[in-house]
Amino acid sequence: MNIFTNDESLKNIIDTIKNYIYIEKDYELIINWNNYNQTSWKIKDNIIEISCATKNDGINALGDALSRGYGSGVLKKKFDKLNVMLDVSRNAVYTVEYLKRFLCQIALMGYSGIMLYMEDTYELKNYPYWGYQRGRYTTEELKELDDFANSLGIELIACIQTLAHLKTALRWDCFENIKDTSDNLLVGSKETEKLIREMLLYFKNTLRTNRIHLGMDESCSLGTGRYKQINGFKNHKDIIMEHLRIVCEICKEYSLEPMIWDDMLFRDNTPEMNYYAKTPPITIDEIKKYPDNLSFVYWDYYHNEKEEYITQLERRGEFKTIFAGGIWKWGGFTPNYTKSFKASLAAINACYEYDIDEVIVTAWGDDGAEAPLDCLLAGFALYGISRFGNTNVNDTQRFCKLLANSELNMFKDMERLDLIPNMENENLEAIMPHKMLLYADIASDRYLYNMNCEPEKLIKHYEDVEKIYKNYLPQKDNYINLMMKMYYKLACVLKIRCKTGILIHESWKNKNKNMLKEAQNELESLICIVKDFHKSVVDMWSLSCKGQGLEIIDLRLGGLCARYETIKRRIEMYLKGEIETITELDDELLKIENDNNYKGLKRELYADIVTVNNIHHMNVL
Repeated sequence: MNIFTNDESLKNIIDTIKNYIYIEKDYELIINWNNYNQTSWKIKDNIIEISCATKNDGINALGDALSRGYGSGVLKKKFDKLNVMLDVSRNAVYTVEYLKRFLCQIALMGYSGIMLYMEDTYELKNYPYWGYQRGRYTTEELKELDDFANSLGIELIACIQTLAHLKTALRWDCFENIKDTSDNLLVGSKETEKLIREMLLYFKNTLRTNRIHLGMDESCSLGTGRYKQINGFKNHKDIIMEHLRIVCEICKEYSLEPMIWDDMLFRDNTPEMNYYAKTPPITIDEIKKYPDNLSFVYWDYYHNEKEEYITQLERRGEFKTIFAGGIWKWGGFTPNYTKSFKASLAAINACYEYDIDEVIVTAWGDDGAEAPLDCLLAGFALYGISRFGNTNVNDTQRFCKLLANSELNMFKDMERLDLIPNMENENLEAIMPHKMLLYADIASDRYLYNMNCEPEKLIKHYEDVEKIYKNYLPQKDNYINLMMKMYYKLACVLKIRCKTGILIHESWKNKNKNMLKEAQNELESLICIVKDFHKSVVDMWSLSCKGQGLEIIDLRLGGLCARYETIKRRIEMYLKGEIETITELDDELLKIENDNNYKGLKRELYADIVTVNNIHHMNVL
């Protein structure tokens, strides 16, 4: 396959793009530039002819044309801007080369912008500990990414934090003088203002765009630490407004156009700080209290009905509102497509009705960014197609073929690890059995017998999933190939892990020494397959991310093997009479609290799953 074009403005980037698409034919590409902002395309024989006003429009049209492969089309934008936001603060910092590939993909799918969510993963000259050993991007790397994005007509926007979510940075002693709580900056401090000035000036001088996302979400503990000691008690909303005015004034000085997540503005208007409560629309008088250069981002990936999103949009009144949805990958190793598709389609249709001009698609990595970014391709395709009109889930198939040489069903099947027997087909609660079973201590085993599903059925379920994934292994795309190997091996791990857990607990209950010896053998097999799975995770990570952050995966999966070795050893000691009992197997298993058709399980974090004992001392402030 090849694409030839004589258009000098696109020739180089087309030569790059063609490395990331899968089509069998050769095409000649003809670009007709216009100045009336209408984009259209047609294919006749082996010629693609595109009429457009900008590079980004042209590449959007090329993706639409190649994904369909025939006919013609007119692209009328329902959203003026469509951005992906990638989380590069939860251990996975994507390499420049990997992001170039990703940028080509999203340009072909219809996107106009990319945001990098960087809490501290960027350089600040006068703050050497900012992002220290976190895989932070260098100035040269960000400029290279900005240049490449610009060649695609894509806007690269920094999405940073200027108030909360800064725990990883504020751990260092050199930041004690600007810290309110462990997560929040000290509002009103000259040193805090100095830091923020350096942040904003850095991105003003590094990226082309004047737009910047300032964060400021989830600052619920603001004003409860050193701020309170210095200033006494002050209303939470007043503290935020004080800080917001200062930061927005600095933005004006540097000709930056700021936006923030808007949750704290709405939480402060409700008794229980409930972001999604029903409150009257913001009035014109209230809007006047906020800086006039500020835009507000309403984020919501939780609701499943259009009317729920309409209700929330109505609350924003005349605010300059940007909507942020999301594709769920931030819980564990798997994406949740049933939740993502249902919530996204409801949100998209509400945005159509409310004439929202700009949409952000978030890809968070909350608990260690275990899921690879490639698993979200079908979700990104859904939003990309929606930029130009109504869509449905099946319409994303054409981009799965074009960009991954794969089927939509393969992406949807990744979720099967969590769709265990007796669970609703639509996992709208975003429960993650795979993560609970993977990391839970096999001796304590809080989850194996708490899944509303007989443990023996879990073995059969993961056997079936293993067979499904095996059919997806011969992938031509190297990234997809490695990813499906990883999921295949995870299914193998879960199958043997359930089998071993049952054997350990049944043999202990019956004090059957022969079964305990058999359990030792199963533990040895489990160690081998976990090591194999671990290798696949490392291979996938190393192809897409910097090495910093991978040590967390090593500690988690390596820790599993160490724990299995320990249980194996303790069984041996018991069988030899060296210890009288195995106390962790003596504990009675209780039902998970508030368990009602899986809702008690919720979206657990690794630290909550792996043990009920102390991993570290919790410092509240």
